[in-house]
Amino acid sequence: MQKASCGHWMNEHSKETCNAPGCRVKWVICKNGSHHGVPGHYWVICRKCPTHKDTGNPVADSDAVDITGV
Repeated sequence: MQKASCGHWMNEHSKETCNAPGCRVKWVICKNGSHHGVPGHYWVICRKCPTHKDTGNPVADSDAVDITGV
């Protein structure tokens, strides 16, 4: 089993469909509550839709931190 960009195993992540109309690309969201350097946040976005990276977030912005760097 591989690790995601946050360093946690993939089985600690969920795959959520992009919110852009008609898009089926999956965002990868880490549900592990422990992330170095990310205080006070529970979820971390490890991979997002390359086409809708600014508008397709399937989780509330207040619930997730983007660590993809794009």
